[in-house]
Amino acid sequence: MTQPADVPQLGRSLALAYENNPLVRWMFAEDLSKACLEGLFTSLVEFGLRYGLLYGSVDRDAAAIWFPPIGDDRHALDHSTQDVAADTAEWSSGRRGAALEALALNRPTDPHFYLDAVGVLPACRRRGLASAILDPVLEDCDATATGAYLENSVSFYTRHGFKEAARIAMPEGAPAIVAMWRRPQ
Repeated sequence: MTQPADVPQLGRSLALAYENNPLVRWMFAEDLSKACLEGLFTSLVEFGLRYGLLYGSVDRDAAAIWFPPIGDDRHALDHSTQDVAADTAEWSSGRRGAALEALALNRPTDPHFYLDAVGVLPACRRRGLASAILDPVLEDCDATATGAYLENSVSFYTRHGFKEAARIAMPEGAPAIVAMWRRPQ
């Protein structure tokens, strides 16, 4: 687990990891500056530290933000995520809000751990860092017989037991996004 002092570096690492992500590029086509992305991802890391499970690699070159099953209290988390979305609304031309709404409509109602973001600095990829920071929560999923869920556009997650659950209807012009579900192993 990470500490509050890790937030700035993990925010920078996620910003660089997501810089070429198709959905991020679509959402922030108006302003994809490093400063804006770093601000966004630093806010997400702070949010993950406060309300979820935040994992970082030893050198802080990789980060994962998970949210545990929250049952009936999900509306409180949704209101907080709206605050983060409101912070970026004026520099995303409303695209981020539209994308987040489309994603939220497809989330399962079964209890699950939700992978909000995972990223590795481009220069540090293919070294097992993402797997290492995903494993603690996936092990917890297995131990508690709880599913895991994410939305993504890459197949990396199939080697961790995730399977395509659905194709998400995204706003016009947005890249294709796939909902993925992992049953406890």
